[in-house]
Amino acid sequence: MTSDNFIVRIYRRDRPDHLVGQVENVDLGYKQSFQSMENLWRILARERTSQESGLNGDQSFGGKE
Repeated sequence: MTSDNFIVRIYRRDRPDHLVGQVENVDLGYKQSFQSMENLWRILARERTSQESGLNGDQSFGGKE
């Protein structure tokens, strides 16, 4: 089992369903923005899938950016 290192910055939380911020993957050294809790979880889940399959690098999330 591997560990993942992220910094999650939340810049705005207007409503429970509207969360704006940025996720930084400390190990790979890139950042990605998110606009909802669902968007944040998708980014983190994709990171886990990418690491397990051996992929890395900055990949854009096709969410509401």
